[in-house]
Formats: sequence, structure tokens, C-alpha cells
Amino acid sequence: MPGWWAILLLLPAVAIALFDWRKGLFAMLVVAFLQDPARKLEAGQPVYFTLLSGVVLAAAYLRAQFPRALSPTQVVGWNYYLRRPSIALLVILVVQAGVSIVRYGNPWIAAIGALSYLAPLPAMLIAYHYALRSGRSGIQRWMGMYLVCALAVVPTVLIEYAGADWPTLGQVGEGFEMYEEYATLVSYCGFFRGSESAAWHTATAVCYLLLLSSLNRLSQKQIVLAITIIVALLSIGILTGRRKILVEIVIFMSVYVALLLVFRKGGLKLAIGVFVGGLVSYAALMWWITEQPVDVAAPGAPAYQYYAQRGASVSSSVTERFTGMGLAPVEWAINNFGGWGGGLGVASQGAQHFGGGAEVYGGAGEGGLGKITAELGVPGLVVVLWFAVSALRYAWKVLAYVSARSTATARLAYGLMAFLGANLAVFFVATQIFGDVFVLTMLGMLAGFFMATPVLADRESAASGAAGAAVRRRPPAAALRPAQARLDARRAGPAER
Repeated sequence: MPGWWAILLLLPAVAIALFDWRKGLFAMLVVAFLQDPARKLEAGQPVYFTLLSGVVLAAAYLRAQFPRALSPTQVVGWNYYLRRPSIALLVILVVQAGVSIVRYGNPWIAAIGALSYLAPLPAMLIAYHYALRSGRSGIQRWMGMYLVCALAVVPTVLIEYAGADWPTLGQVGEGFEMYEEYATLVSYCGFFRGSESAAWHTATAVCYLLLLSSLNRLSQKQIVLAITIIVALLSIGILTGRRKILVEIVIFMSVYVALLLVFRKGGLKLAIGVFVGGLVSYAALMWWITEQPVDVAAPGAPAYQYYAQRGASVSSSVTERFTGMGLAPVEWAINNFGGWGGGLGVASQGAQHFGGGAEVYGGAGEGGLGKITAELGVPGLVVVLWFAVSALRYAWKVLAYVSARSTATARLAYGLMAFLGANLAVFFVATQIFGDVFVLTMLGMLAGFFMATPVLADRESAASGAAGAAVRRRPPAAALRPAQARLDARRAGPAER
């Protein structure tokens, strides 16, 4: 029986989602940011609270099935690029789910594993159709709503560090400590259920702010405000003890800037200016704090400058983590479970409550390739890599198509691609956060937004009349398929090419 806090959160959000599924996607964000503090208020802190945002998404997804059911085949380019690898992956998942159930006698392990692979799919589909109905401005409104929620909740990490004794603050379960030469540091999470979640949402908020800032012309005051917020978020984020947030942000901006350079769609100076301004201001603040220690810590808590020093050492651990948690776990997985894998869910976050996860596989499951190899075996790893290569080919076609038709939509597509790429890099070395249903939902939705950009760009191009008649005669469904594009060109004849 769900507790009162869960019912209080779910009832209005589900009602909104069933009445208007597009508004339900905004209600889902509110539930997602409130479910962790609500969980801490409930007796026993039940784990089902982590699924509340998924329940709202499910309600919105069911409502969106009318009058026409959602299907991956409706996504432009899916059938040509992603249908075959996705079917192969589904077959592998079904087989390994059976292996998991037979080996461990607990279907919940297989269910949790399936959720970690399949949860982004409904989010992707509903986001794709939301984007088609609401346009580029609707995507920006949804991202803006996320940013507002994050800016309201992330500061609670600092409030916890300052010593506030609220029942909604602090880690659910065991805390996380970092042993440094100069001190033993405690990770803080504020309203979030853990420091990993707090760190991911802090990094995501910074990436969203950087992207949204580059999509619009900003005044000097707005630029200063954006830089100030970025510095504040980074300063709070290092209290989580998760240095990977800095790496994720740097990867995001590196890919985003690279795409702006390759496709030459402008916005480069503003994007680089806000990013560099934020980093320089943050570095200056950290230097000042180290030289002139000013703490707001609770009595007995480690001084803030220790967290600043730990954050500054992130570059020295990148190579070690890449090899130790990125590549080595594949060998460990094969040695422990053999080339055929140990079954779906054996290395998934959350499966430890049912006899799987870390209790069976150990810490090696933290690496993304190691997790896949442990659960799906070498054949599954090959299929996942096939899917990844196909997805990259598809993404490049999307970027090229959008860039030829709409500058504004192209910049949005670059940012979405950069964010997904940054998270792929994080998954490669750390999978823990990707067991979170809301995080999986977020990534699925951003993938859906990205997949919708060719249609949005085509509409904007046709409306403005900027593209030639030959371009408008090749809709996204044809342009993203090389064979179909060549056939269309032959049918058009020399005069229309």
C-alpha cells in the first residue's frame, strides 16, 4: 500500500497526465524532484518512491496512445538505421532474462535489468511526438522547466553542508566518504537521495543553462547572470564529492563547440564566452577560497577548501578511471561469468536488493562495458556496439539534414547530441546513476527531441521559404535514407537536381 506522501505526489500529477499528456511531462518533472525528499519523510524510506516519476510518465504515455498508438516505426529514420539492431538487442534481452530467472530464481532481478535497458524507449517516443506537436519552443520550455526545478533543489546540498537538521536532507542508506591525504570528506546530497544523483542533476543543469543561453541572444546582464548561476552550481556540486560532473560538462561543451565549428551555424562566440567565463570565474573563486578560507560548514564538517582541492585534482584521475573502470571490467566480466554472460540484471543498480547487483558481481559492474558484458555476454556486447554505431550514423545524418535547413533547430540538435554524448562517456566509466528511472527517462526524452529535429527543421525551412524546391521535395524520411535519396534524385531528372 503506497504511503500518503506517495499518494499526495502521484494523484494530481497522474490526473494532469491523463487529462493532457503534454502537461503531464511537466508534472513528471515536479514529481521527480520531490520524490526523494518525500521518501525520506516516509517510514522505512521505501524504494518504490524512485518509480513515482516513471508512473507519471506511464500515465502520460498511455494517454498519448489515443487516437493513434505510438511506435518506433513512426520516428524518421528508425526503420533504416535502428530497426535491425534494436530487434537483435531485444532478442538478446529476452534470452538473458530467461537465463537470469533460471539461474537466480528471482524475476525481479531480470525486471530491474530490463528496466535499465528499455526505460528510455517510451520516454523517447512520447518526447518525439511532444516535439512534433509543440515545436522547438516546446522543447525549450520543457528544458527550462527542468532547469527551474533543479535550481530550486540543488542549493539544498549547501544547506545540508551548512548543518541544517531537516528530515528531508541527507543520504538514503549508507553515506559515501572520500579518504584524502588532508581529510576524510563526506559527500552531501541535499534533497536528493544520494550524492550521485545530486551530482548528475547539477551537471545537467549546467549543460542545460549553457545550451539555452547559446540559443538566444543575451544582453550583458543576462550573460553575467548565466555565468553567476554556473559558478554557483559548480561550487555546490563539488560538495557531492563526485568529480565526474566537471568532466561531463567539459565533454558536453567540447562536443557542442566542435559541432558548431564543423557545421558553421553561429552562436560559437556566445557559447564559448559563457562557458569560459563560467570556468574562469569558478577557478578564481576556488583560488580565493583556498587562500582566504571562508566556510559555512556545520561544526565538525570538513572545510570547503578540501572539496575545492579534490575538484581541482580531477584531471589526474581521468586516464586511470578510463582504463580501470572502462576497459578492465570487460575482462573481469568474462572471467566471472564466461563469454555468454550471467543473466539480465545481475550487474544492474537496484538488483542488490534481490540478490543481484553488487552482491553478486561486485564493484566491477560500475563500468558500462563491464555491466553489459556481465549481463548480456560477449554476443550482447557486440549487438550493443552495433546499435551504437548505427545510432551514430543516424545522428550524423540528422545533424547534416537539420544544418541545411534551420540554424536555430541545428543549434538545439547540436546541444542535445552533445549532452547525450557526454552521458555516454560517463556511462562508460560509471553506471550507477543510470539505474535511476528518472535519469533514464531524461535521456530517452532528449533522444526523442533530437530525433524530431529533422521534421522541425523541415517545417521551419518550408515556412520561411529559405530552402529551394528540390530540398523541400525531399522530406526527412527520404533524405535520411541514402538509397531512397538516390532513387528520388533519379526520378527528379537533371532539371530538378
